Amino acid sequence: MAGDGLPIGRPTDVAVHAYLELAEERNEVLLGYWLDSNQRLLGYDRIAYGGETTASFSVNRAARLGIAAGASAAYFLHNHPTGTAEPSPNDIKSADRIDQYMANVDILALGHFILAGTEVRNIRSGRTLDIVPASDYTGARCPNCNHRLEDPEP
Repeated sequence: MAGDGLPIGRPTDVAVHAYLELAEERNEVLLGYWLDSNQRLLGYDRIAYGGETTASFSVNRAARLGIAAGASAAYFLHNHPTGTAEPSPNDIKSADRIDQYMANVDILALGHFILAGTEVRNIRSGRTLDIVPASDYTGARCPNCNHRLEDPEP
């Protein structure tokens, strides 16, 4: 887990970090972003690491990680390496389970998102978050300065 107390004002802030963390990942990974009561980032964890099309996880493990971080709130994001950000029925069911379990330990689940390529979709609303214009995507690039992640810092 890593964190620096930065405010997370928008879900896009989480999406940008997740994009950088998971852009080249070939397996599904579920990330939890832990926030304090002022929505400052306490840290994040890889809650689950799965196969190409699924990542099994324990909601108990997710809750323990959130409690250990001292979280009051959390965002959850997982990738779809297959390239589609459309939530499956299982994605929606898993988000419901996480919401219910987190509520039992006083951690507010602020949102659930799917990352596929450069697209990040809110599981609940279906809205897409813009983090990197698709026309600019030529591999893993920083969404802030657009340099290739394989290159040295600009």
